[in-house]
Amino acid sequence: MNDHISDDEFNNYKKIMILITLLIDFVLVYIYMFDKTTLIDRLFIAITMCIHVGFLTGLATLSHILLDFSHILMFLVPLWSMFVNNKSIKTIVILLLLFIEARWIYTDECMLNHFPTNIRWFGIGKHMTAVVNMMIAILLYQILMK
Repeated sequence: MNDHISDDEFNNYKKIMILITLLIDFVLVYIYMFDKTTLIDRLFIAITMCIHVGFLTGLATLSHILLDFSHILMFLVPLWSMFVNNKSIKTIVILLLLFIEARWIYTDECMLNHFPTNIRWFGIGKHMTAVVNMMIAILLYQILMK
């Protein structure tokens, strides 16, 4: 599928993306069912899971449109998480952002760039790293100060 990685590597990336997405979904369902949540928390969970359905469908079908849309939403969802009340949701977002940022540092690329996309430029670079670091700092502040 990708010019610079083997089919096995591509399939491994796909499996990792599916596993991470399903793990996040499992935790979000747990929070929804058993944690104290507000309406905005529940909306965040529901919309995030709908986005994940589109993302997983995009991975399964290798759809440019679904993967591009998911790629962009990957940065809007953490911004929205600053307005939720549930600390567990904020923690999940922080962990996801740290994972993505660590991967950027280690490989100097976004994992989604191994999939069909028309927006390889999105999310890479010092400006986006600064935005991600600010999001992490704000979320940590919100968790620690409530």
